[in-house]
This record gives sequence, C-alpha cells and structure tokens, in this order.
Amino acid sequence: MRKGRTILLVSLIVVLVGALIAREEADRVERARENTVRANMHSLQTAIEDFAVKSAGVYPVAGDSAAVLANMLNGEYPINPYTGRRDPWVWRGDPRAPGIIAANPISATGYIVLGYGRKGLLPLRLTQDG
Repeated sequence: MRKGRTILLVSLIVVLVGALIAREEADRVERARENTVRANMHSLQTAIEDFAVKSAGVYPVAGDSAAVLANMLNGEYPINPYTGRRDPWVWRGDPRAPGIIAANPISATGYIVLGYGRKGLLPLRLTQDG
C-alpha cells in the first residue's frame, strides 16, 4: 500500500515539474520571437535612414517602399518569427498581426516604426530622433 502511494506521489511530482519546464520553455520561445520582431524593427529603421541619407535627408513615403526594401539585407523583407515567412511591412497603418512591422506615421520629415508581438503592439517605438 505504501509503495503504491510513493509511486503515485513521485509520478505526480514528475508531471508537475514537467509542466513547469514546458511553461518556462514556452515563455522563452515567446521572448525570443518578440526580440526578433524588435530586431526586424531596427532593420526597417536602418533601411529608412539609409534611404534618407541617399535622398538628401528626405524620408521615404509609401511609394518608396521598393527603394527601402532594396536597402534591406539581400533586398528582402525580414523573416516573421511567428509565420516563418517574409511578410511585407505596413506603411501608414499599425501592424495588426504577430510579427508584422510598420512605419506609421511616415512622411518626408519623419517616421515611427512599430512592431506587433503575440498579443499586441510592442512597447518599443523607433523614430527618426533615436
């Protein structure tokens, strides 16, 4: 009788420890995905700034998306960590899906880069002022 309870108790502890480890792993994966979105935001910011340097200090507008894309590594959109695809960014609108980045607002005189995490907009906002 005691032996059966001990086995049951050990099994229960193993299951609980496994559940805690699984939860921690899921949190770590989510943090990594959001950090990748932030890195993608910085890449877009760098491409926008590069465009402005080549255009006498004028920032791109929506029609210049292809020119900004040409400033990205290999001329491609960054990989969305949630979908694994090279999803295009959004011009003049907020991102509305996990992993999507956007320039909103963007004008010839400035911009704000935003990114969407698993549950909503990330608290990082990148602007022409730093």
